[in-house]
Amino acid sequence: MIECTWCGSAYEKHQLRCDNCGGPLPPLPGASAGEPPPPAPRTVPAPFERRIRYTSNASFMAGAILAGVGVIQGIAFTGIGAAIHLKPFLYIGPGIFVLLGGLGLLFLRHARRKAEGTLRAFREGTAVVGEIAEVYSDTSIKVNGRSPWAIVYNFAAGGRTVEGKAQSWDASAQDRRRGQPVHVLYVAADPAQNTLWPPLK
Repeated sequence: MIECTWCGSAYEKHQLRCDNCGGPLPPLPGASAGEPPPPAPRTVPAPFERRIRYTSNASFMAGAILAGVGVIQGIAFTGIGAAIHLKPFLYIGPGIFVLLGGLGLLFLRHARRKAEGTLRAFREGTAVVGEIAEVYSDTSIKVNGRSPWAIVYNFAAGGRTVEGKAQSWDASAQDRRRGQPVHVLYVAADPAQNTLWPPLK
């Protein structure tokens, strides 16, 4: 099955566009870069925006867990300690939970900034043709025993070469090769905010 990376609709065979949302599907590995992106401003389907902000945003997931556990446990332990009159040095444990909560909030802030940058590139970014520089299994990330494929690509912006990176859980990503052309969208004021077009799963 081939899944639309914009709205999640599934198809038995590859096609150029999704019948449900109209979004372009990624070209098959080894193919050309595919159709160029439409001119800005571009619309982003709501399901895709939620995926970028939350469900596929590793920083958001980690931050939400740390913030939730840290803040809730910290408040609970502090309340219990106050109720039973714990000595001050015994508040170290609850303090650790509060620090974890603070770390979680930092993760959430990073996740928000990253998502905003990616969505801005999709909506307003300048379109160029870049090329794949490297594809490898990113073993630093594991979910249910699986690691995503990292796709490193280069593109020209402002007279210099910029490197971007995308992740894909689709096994077909490993068939993409160095030198394959790809469409890239980047924010002119900050080329570090960039993304592949169309997005990968």
